[in-house]
Amino acid sequence: MGRFVMDKAGIEEICKSPEMQAALKAEADRICSIANKIAKTHLSKTKIKGHNGGTFAPKQFNRPPYAVHVDVLDHTAVGAVHTNSELGRYDNAKHETLQSLSH
Repeated sequence: MGRFVMDKAGIEEICKSPEMQAALKAEADRICSIANKIAKTHLSKTKIKGHNGGTFAPKQFNRPPYAVHVDVLDHTAVGAVHTNSELGRYDNAKHETLQSLSH
């Protein structure tokens, strides 16, 4: 039986390829969409301090609380969802939205 030899350069090329980046972005977009939908359910529970010192619950996000990025590293590419605003950071800290989707 022949011996299998892994071609590290070939694997690296596949991992960094435009097709792999597109696949990583597609999966990160799917997770991001879910995170943004979950964050919308938290809006009524979110309290923001206004300029007059009072608090209020925002009716909508000015921009999506979560967004996506794909980074090409030395040997591979990585797709990830990150917070995209202060409200996104608040939502993730308070409700652990991204952590709940990473399992």
